[in-house]
Order: sequence, then structure tokens, then C-alpha cells
Amino acid sequence: MLGNSKQKWLSVKHRRLLSNILSLGTMQIVGYILPLLTVPYLVRVLGVEKFGLLAFATALNMYFLMLSDYGFNLTATKQISDARDDKGKYSDIFIEVLGVKLILVVFCFFVLLSVASFVDFFEQYRFIWFLGFGMVLGQALFPVWFFQGMEAMKHIAIINLISKGLFTLIIFVIVNEPKDYWLVPALTSLGYVFSGFYGLVFAINNYDIKLKWPSAKGMKFQISDGWHVFLSRVYVNLYTTTNIVILGAMTNNVMVGYYSIAEKILQAFSGLLSPVTYAFYPYLANLYQNSRKYFYMVFARLNMTLLVLSITFALVVYLYSQEIVWLLSGGFNDNIIEVLSVLCVAMVVAPFGSSFTNALLILGDSKGVSLVVFYTMLLNMIIVFPMIYYFEAVGLAYTWVVGQIFHVIIYSCRYFVVRQRGA
Repeated sequence: MLGNSKQKWLSVKHRRLLSNILSLGTMQIVGYILPLLTVPYLVRVLGVEKFGLLAFATALNMYFLMLSDYGFNLTATKQISDARDDKGKYSDIFIEVLGVKLILVVFCFFVLLSVASFVDFFEQYRFIWFLGFGMVLGQALFPVWFFQGMEAMKHIAIINLISKGLFTLIIFVIVNEPKDYWLVPALTSLGYVFSGFYGLVFAINNYDIKLKWPSAKGMKFQISDGWHVFLSRVYVNLYTTTNIVILGAMTNNVMVGYYSIAEKILQAFSGLLSPVTYAFYPYLANLYQNSRKYFYMVFARLNMTLLVLSITFALVVYLYSQEIVWLLSGGFNDNIIEVLSVLCVAMVVAPFGSSFTNALLILGDSKGVSLVVFYTMLLNMIIVFPMIYYFEAVGLAYTWVVGQIFHVIIYSCRYFVVRQRGA
């Protein structure tokens, strides 16, 4: 009887896990595939230089997205997963996290206002920065961390696809010449804000969230709990987003455009595996509380699956790189093809960064997460300047590959050390 109950519980958990993988997959389509579909059109209509400018603007907004997300997509997800059966507790977590995120959004806006008003380099296109800032507000409002913790992504994934898909479609309709480039960040922001508001209202109404002022003590705890994850995000941005900014500052918008097109292809294919690691995070966290032995077994199998899939995707992109670049840019651009071919190596190891991050957080080693990313950031900052100086966009691609390999090696070593300690 007990065995049947356990089998039934596992069956329900597996169905929920599969549903969340599919739902998160839908959100990855929204996050990576939809923007990728606009690349060939925007490159042809706007030109590589204007496309590079928009990529540069997106890179700047990524700083604000990083700050407003703070790390709650991991720490708050785990808290919600642990408290999913306690309505009062998860309501408090919801309000506290939302309160911190909105404060951070306001802070980000004033930083943007200051930079765009007083720094000559940014003043010329400041309306582009402000149009794109809607992404930051929409992302902050969208409680994806709450739905992940509840393992209930289905409905919210659908509205995310519809809203952002609609505004992406509008881009094809009204962006017809180079002077229309400002409409791209404007429409993208509208899609983010609409889905953000809908997700917020949906969570409040369907999970009976009690609206009240968050306590200062609760918000302080959320900031403290997410600190090491936030640090790791800062370090990640210093060797990802900043790389684009450095490339733009040391070369030109055309080089940024070349690299950004190749990077979007990398993100699109790597993003196909992100739903697996995201969906497994609350599942593994819950599993660790019930059976550590089963947790280690499932985690090992997960990584083997990720390895097979990532190698497959990398080979497909490498073998068909010319066709993929032609499809997206409208021609056989050797610069983009060369950058993409190098980035294929990173595609093999990229999923394991997220996988080991999740494992270390579940094992209670959030400090280890920030340390590993810090060392990776240091290596990146040491080699990125000479690599870009001598090899431009291709040099940045080599920098990324070296950093990713180093990142995963250090992560895996840290994981096995913590596991042996029984943390």
C-alpha cells in the first residue's frame, strides 16, 4: 500500500515536471526564438549598424534587468517551493520579493536618467534607452519565480507567448525603414509590460495573495538571502553584457552587430535546454528534502542528458552554420560564420553552468556560487581586452569559450567537494 502511494506521488511529480518543462520551453521560445525570428528582417531593413545600436542598447538594459531580478529567480523560487502548502507564508514571500523588486526598478530608472543626462556618449540616443526600459519594469512585475516555485507554469507561459508574440508580429508590420528603428525597443517593452501586469494579477487572484505593505524585516531577509546569487549575477554580467559594451567601445557597431547575430543563434539553441534545468530546480530541491540518494542519482542522469543534447545541438549549428547565417542575415557573411563556429564549443558546456548553480544552491552553498562566477569573471576581464584588440568579434567569441570551459570545470570541482562534505 505504501509502495503504491509512493509510486502515485512520483507519477504526479513527474507529470508536473514534464508540464513545467513544456511550459518553460514555451517561455524560452518567447525569450529567444521570437527575437531570433526578427533578426533577418531587422538586419535587412535597418542595416547592421542600426541593429548593432539596438544590441548595444539591449546590453545596457541587461544591467538593470540583472539588478531588478537580483537573484530571486533562484532564491525566491526555492522559498516558494518549500512553502507552497502554506498560503500565509507564500503570500508574505510574494509581497516581500515584489516590494524589493519595485524599489530596485525605481533605483534603476534614476540611474538611467542620470547617465543619459550627464554622459555625452549616452546622451545622443537616450530616447532609445528609455524606450527599452519598459523591459525592466515588465520583467520585475512578472512573478516567474513564484510560478516556478509552485511548479505551475502552464497558463502563464501561454499569455507570455501571446502577448510578446503579438508585439513581435507588429514589428514586421510597422518597422519598414531604417528610421523606424526606435519602434523595436518600444514594442518589445510593451510586450514585457503587458505580460508582467497579467502575470502579477493572475498570481494574486488565483493564489489568493493577501495584498499588504511588506515588512522591512521581511524585505531585508530577502535581500540577505539573495545576496550571493546577486553577486554571481553581477559577475556574470561583467563577463557577458560588459563584453558587448567593450566590443562596441573598442571597435564599432558593425562588429557588435556581427557578434550579436551569432550570439542570438547560440542563445536560441542553448535556450532549448534551459527549460529542463529551470523545471528541474524546484523538483530537485523538493527531492533533496526527501531522499538525498535519489537526488544525486537524478542529478547525474540530468547532466548526462544535457551533455548528449548539447553536443547534438552544437554539431547541428556547426555543420549548418552557413545556412543558418544566410537565413538570419540574408547572406553568407564570413565574419558571422566564423564567430558562430567558435561559439559552438561554448554551446556544449553552457547548460552545465545553470545545472551546477542549482545543485550548489540546493546543497546550501550559495557562497560557492558567487565565488565560482567571480573567478570566471576575473579570467574573462584579464583576456577580453587583448582578444578584442587583436581579433575583434572573433576574439570575444574565443574569450567566451575559454571562460565557459573554465566556469564549468571550477563548478564541477566545487560541487563534488561540497557533496563529499555532506553539505
